[in-house]
Amino acid sequence: MSAIALSPNLNDNCLSSSDSHHKTELYSKTNILCIELGKTRFKAACLTPSMDVNALKNVKITVGRSSEWLQKNTHLLFRNSLGNPLSELLSEPYTEISLSIFGPIFDQARHISWRTAGLPSENLKELLENETGRPVEIDSDSASWAIGAIEYLKFEEKIVTYPCLAVTLGTRVGLALIESEHQIKVI
Repeated sequence: MSAIALSPNLNDNCLSSSDSHHKTELYSKTNILCIELGKTRFKAACLTPSMDVNALKNVKITVGRSSEWLQKNTHLLFRNSLGNPLSELLSEPYTEISLSIFGPIFDQARHISWRTAGLPSENLKELLENETGRPVEIDSDSASWAIGAIEYLKFEEKIVTYPCLAVTLGTRVGLALIESEHQIKVI
């Protein structure tokens, strides 16, 4: 399962006038680089908050092994350089980054087991924002998957009965208790 989610803090001030003339809705002007970084593989795509189900079905998703990323300095992943599997996506205009990552996240900055995985254990949000010059939202893959599941069910006009449990299966198992549409607790 992928855990790509849209960040709730959209910033519309980063666009040039040439970017905005094609779209009329406020949030359709924002492109979000969404990355799900697991211990085994990553998935990434550029999304806009105003997409519908049909538009989502046509989004190109970049997939690759994350072990190469986890063995390097994480901030280098956001440099558009030869050999970077994200180069094509980094060439697209995006105004912010939504990073979904394995394990528990504290204050969008700290992660207990990141150091053993090759990631900085503190200040990841600040490091990535300094590298990219864009706002970065970081959450656990379980929370991101729960948010994505709720949004998808809205697209399908399905009613969600709360509380419910979101389960992610990957290298490890992740759980999130969805108490309401706006209250999710990672277990």
